[in-house]
Amino acid sequence: MSYGEPEYCGASLGNMYIPNVDDKVKEQIMDALRVRDQGENIIGLCGPDKRVEHSVKTAIRRAERDQLFQSIVTATVAKKPDITKIQTQIGDAIETALLLCAEMKKLQTVLVVLYDLHGRLNL
Repeated sequence: MSYGEPEYCGASLGNMYIPNVDDKVKEQIMDALRVRDQGENIIGLCGPDKRVEHSVKTAIRRAERDQLFQSIVTATVAKKPDITKIQTQIGDAIETALLLCAEMKKLQTVLVVLYDLHGRLNL
């Protein structure tokens, strides 16, 4: 499997694929972030790094402004992920890596953004 830049740019919201990350898609991302469902919601974006990164940063700023989450944390994932490093990055953002799971369970709404994700992770 190649991890080079894809020939398309789009977003996956649940079971829905949306081509071309633009303002309409940014609004759809925000709509998906506002869903208060039980469990986890996963939103995947793919495309040129700078374009996707801009869309994610815009969504994070809007989520902060609208107070959609009690905590927003980010971490970068390499092609060969170091789970401990990722957990530490997330834990540091919440203020303590040892209490990561307990803290995330206390917070009812947490947005975790993973950059450069190349496959499934078990954190």
